[in-house]
Amino acid sequence: EINGGPYPYCETGLNFSTNATFSEDDAEYHGRRGKTSRQDPLSHRIIEKRRRDRMNSCLADLSRLIPPQYQRKGRGRIEKTEIIEMAIRHIKSFQKQENVCRDRDTILADRYRRGYNDCLTEAAKFLVAINDDDTICYKMIEHLKEHCGEIMKKDLTNF
Repeated sequence: EINGGPYPYCETGLNFSTNATFSEDDAEYHGRRGKTSRQDPLSHRIIEKRRRDRMNSCLADLSRLIPPQYQRKGRGRIEKTEIIEMAIRHIKSFQKQENVCRDRDTILADRYRRGYNDCLTEAAKFLVAINDDDTICYKMIEHLKEHCGEIMKKDLTNF
């Protein structure tokens, strides 16, 4: 169970209240000012059937998008709640994978920056050892530091 809720794959804190926003179906059933129109029961049944058909169509689409590893084998028809639970599990696995990739990219960027700085230090030592004029060495170091900063800004905006 997540967050102590009764459903193992659903997070609490979601708002499913009936007084939230209206859907397309509500617009058909309610008048322009939000009052219930005086439609006959047959119209209401037709609207409800359309809503159920649309819901079932969406659930069928969703079940086709779920990879086989999330589906339970050897059982007949899958319940609607199971389809939703499998979709939630699949989306959460995407989110977890995205976080792992972001962490990996951060680690790689940090390694790149450290390697760049190590190379910069060695190049500076070499230039000081072979050249009597330190000004060119300092100019090169400043240029490479600025360049490293620009590279890292570009990399950080890509995450």
